[in-house]
Amino acid sequence: MTIEHRIANGQRARLKRAELAGGIGAGALGLGLGVVLANTLRGTGLFLIVVGSALHAGGMWDKQRLERSGGQHAVWWEGALYWSCWAVLGGIFLYVTLRR
Repeated sequence: MTIEHRIANGQRARLKRAELAGGIGAGALGLGLGVVLANTLRGTGLFLIVVGSALHAGGMWDKQRLERSGGQHAVWWEGALYWSCWAVLGGIFLYVTLRR
């Protein structure tokens, strides 16, 4: 493996960590807004869960597809996070469906 290839892999891992931090930060921001605006948003929870899950799943799937079609290789932890996220989305779907 050349030094250029190792540097490129290091930058890709750093980019993935930045994307993960941004995503977690956006989730924490959304959670905080939900807590602060709980009374105002009452009754919209299911709608927000459905729309947010659909947008997240679509974006996650498309990003993965585009990266693989471009020949990019996943960093070691990326695949585990990808499939863990699908498992969590499935759990949310089951919870919302069975709760009704």
